[in-house]
Amino acid sequence: MNVRGWISWIGGAVALLAGFVTIVQSQPEGTAEPLGMAWSRPMRGTIALAVSPRGERVLAADGQGLVRCYDQRGSVLWERRIPETDSLSVSRDGSLCLAYAARQPLARTVTILDGNGSVLAALPMREPIEMAAVAPDGQRAAVAAGRSLLFCSRRRDGLHFREARVTASPRQVQFGPGDTLYLASEQPASVCLVKSSGKVLWRRPAVSATPPSISASADGRFVAIGTEEEGDNVQVALLDWQQQTQWSRSRPGRAPQVRLCASGTAVVLSYEHRVAHNAQNRFEQRLAYLAGTPEGAVEEPWTKGGAYTAPLYLSVGRQGDWVVALDMQQPGPPSFRLYGRGGERRWFYTSPTNVLIATASTEGRHIATYRTDGAVEMVRVAVP
Repeated sequence: MNVRGWISWIGGAVALLAGFVTIVQSQPEGTAEPLGMAWSRPMRGTIALAVSPRGERVLAADGQGLVRCYDQRGSVLWERRIPETDSLSVSRDGSLCLAYAARQPLARTVTILDGNGSVLAALPMREPIEMAAVAPDGQRAAVAAGRSLLFCSRRRDGLHFREARVTASPRQVQFGPGDTLYLASEQPASVCLVKSSGKVLWRRPAVSATPPSISASADGRFVAIGTEEEGDNVQVALLDWQQQTQWSRSRPGRAPQVRLCASGTAVVLSYEHRVAHNAQNRFEQRLAYLAGTPEGAVEEPWTKGGAYTAPLYLSVGRQGDWVVALDMQQPGPPSFRLYGRGGERRWFYTSPTNVLIATASTEGRHIATYRTDGAVEMVRVAVP
């Protein structure tokens, strides 16, 4: 997933909480244990990472604009200097890659590359780029800048572009079925499904002014939406592409971030849980797992976190059978925790040193990190 799958953390801006009792041993490199390092390579000054949906490719960019592409064994396939790059996106097999600077008024160009690192196009945008994304199959890409959307389709005769204006400012982009996109926007805050022509198929307004968090299934048929409600509450809803609500659930809290597993069957929610005490509220980082039943009810197999523990989400399996979280509160280097569908801890892997950036593939098995010792590392989930 691009974190962008769903999350990416840089440097000291991240304060990660947790603290579980260690009951199993972490694996050494090169073994076939459930969770551990697949490879690590030096690349000092890394500021951005992206992982292809199935983990076949990792893109890394350093502060000098060097973009490097690694294969699943950690070998460098290509590298290219693209100045001012601080954000990346990559399709399955690395067939289409995007490099750009996010929210930089003086750097408004998106560079599109093929699987060999050759530049297919360098597109200047009229406004600062909020985000750019590429579809898993590498046949579509989208760039959100201000209130403009640039759609890109890849055909036999080359790249084709189509620009559309929207009535709100997109903050997240997820691919829907066909030529559609889910947009989470602000001013006003809402979620909508739009076609490449800019036609809005449906819109779901948000209660608060905070833009919702969204995550779509791999086929685009379902989208999870996390929104803030009045009174320090959050709501999670699962919708299909026709805006039919499959289920929804509210709870005390704020700052929801959702991640829908690739199959669309389970949602992982990261949020700040509201705890009332003596007429005052305090907030604790929590991680919740929500799954729907065929009857439309919502199961909640588990919730992690509290006053002393706060696992931070990293990835979820394609069918929602496991979740990986990161614990950086304990003394020493952080640990990656592997939880089963019922919330049981199945394994853990301790990083050699502190983690500055972490992002996962959309199918969850591959997590790319950048460590304080200047290494790009691939952590792999090896459970069935």
